[in-house]
Amino acid sequence: MAEKIEGFRLLDEQSELRWGHLVATWVHGKPVPELGHIPAEQLQEPVSLADLQRQIRLVGISATNPENYYTGLRIVREQPGTLLVRLPEKGELSRAEQGLENGTLHYRLPRFYETFLGALHVDTAAKKLEFQSYRIGDYAIASCM
Repeated sequence: MAEKIEGFRLLDEQSELRWGHLVATWVHGKPVPELGHIPAEQLQEPVSLADLQRQIRLVGISATNPENYYTGLRIVREQPGTLLVRLPEKGELSRAEQGLENGTLHYRLPRFYETFLGALHVDTAAKKLEFQSYRIGDYAIASCM
């Protein structure tokens, strides 16, 4: 059986959409229309993992339990004119690369990618590692626009 990297994972496509709504709510400082039925004071930018988990439950997001993996929460807001580069933790990256190379790690994209773009066709260890490199580069500088 293929290994899965633990941590924060959205478990279904509806949760991926709701997560996007929740993040947009934090950015705007008020609920987006899809979350307008929830009082704004209950959807403020989270200050702790417990607060994040409360909001995840409130919005109806199915996700893995971040407390089993993460011990802290850090929100970073992008600033115009500043390039934010996010680096993965070295040990996690090495573990993922080894798992992709030896076939013990199953590379999963969020489900909405398949819905909009089709199935991922990466069938060899070399292609999985190449795809991982593309993803690392994109993820490190990606911006929500």
